[in-house]
Amino acid sequence: MKTYPNKFGFSVSYTTRQPRANEKHGVDYFFVEKDTFEKEVQKNKFIEHNKVHDNYYGTHRDVVASIVNSGKICILDIDVNGVKMALTNGLIVGNRMFIEPPSLDILKKRLETRALDSKETIEKRVRNAAKEIELAHALNIFHVFVRNEDKDLFIQDCVGLIEDWYPFIKNK
Repeated sequence: MKTYPNKFGFSVSYTTRQPRANEKHGVDYFFVEKDTFEKEVQKNKFIEHNKVHDNYYGTHRDVVASIVNSGKICILDIDVNGVKMALTNGLIVGNRMFIEPPSLDILKKRLETRALDSKETIEKRVRNAAKEIELAHALNIFHVFVRNEDKDLFIQDCVGLIEDWYPFIKNK
């Protein structure tokens, strides 16, 4: 998005979890109460939604529509089950990239270094990540898997893939 700021829009997800100290409503997530989230589910307002780490997360149709209607390519940051749900319902098109850590040990160290979650939450996240990585490979619903080992190389790889997928973005 930094390389092509006028070509892409990021779909900010809804969640029922509490914001962390550095997070802003409408920027990092739309933080809503559980009953609000459930009402939106009943109205079929989410392209995909799921319970993850004891909280609900979802991609709201209105957020995606706003990005698409602005003429931008919409980027979704959703888990494997969200991709599966959206594909099953015929609601997601485009390219799908699965970003995986170099290893679960490194993922755990990264989460510990961030110091945003309790030890129990970190353990749960690592267990869930292991399941998600396995499921992502088993389902065969991603076009490419990218390992996030070195930040600069990872960004370079992602920009290259996206330029291959959307060659027209290079036109100003």
